[in-house]
Amino acid sequence: MSGRWLNLKILEIGEFCLFKRNFADQTTLMFTGDSDRTVQGLDYLSFSPGMLPGLLRSLRREHWDIVVCYPPARTLWDCRQAPARGAIDLVRRVEAFRPLGTYAIRAFRRRLEGRLVVLDYNDEATIPTPALPLLDACNAYFKRELPTDFAKAFRAAARRYRTPGDVVVDPFFQRNVHKLRPISAAVPESVARRAQEARGEKTTDLFFAGSTVNSTVRSRGFELLKALQGQGYVLD
Repeated sequence: MSGRWLNLKILEIGEFCLFKRNFADQTTLMFTGDSDRTVQGLDYLSFSPGMLPGLLRSLRREHWDIVVCYPPARTLWDCRQAPARGAIDLVRRVEAFRPLGTYAIRAFRRRLEGRLVVLDYNDEATIPTPALPLLDACNAYFKRELPTDFAKAFRAAARRYRTPGDVVVDPFFQRNVHKLRPISAAVPESVARRAQEARGEKTTDLFFAGSTVNSTVRSRGFELLKALQGQGYVLD
């Protein structure tokens, strides 16, 4: 790692803490998550209304070399819900306030030109609607569930995107598609090389890791795996 990287001042804001865990001395974490369990043992700031003036001043002075933002998965107002239910959810989030921290970065995004990086850990393969302004302002948008066809990442992200054809001709897509990047498994090159060179004894035919309760594809597939196990295959 170069000396220049070690001197960077990083602001990390959202419900995750990748940079704070790996570059603790350089990173200020403004946490917006619902549960503090993910940041236990870390020095962090819990986002609050009182932080807004100081945050704005620091952005004006260009105090931060890099601002890392984790986009929210849900909009403040979900039009698919009944009005009463949507209003209740909105009031709860405003009262809690902490989850609104990423919206502050969204509001100040024009002051972050050349310094904003977005990390999207959401399960959906589509870019969340609240993240579209962040995508437009950032240098790079890293997405965990990034489709091979980047146009599919925009499906349903906005009402105007009804078909793949609507996406690829849209000026917003054309000016931002080059920013999309996958989030890697973060396996060091040395470990990957050792894995390729290793020739251990085979003890398993099929390996599965994951939850089967949140996907009909996984639940059906898991039953098929168990059927193969009944036929003599070694299933881990």
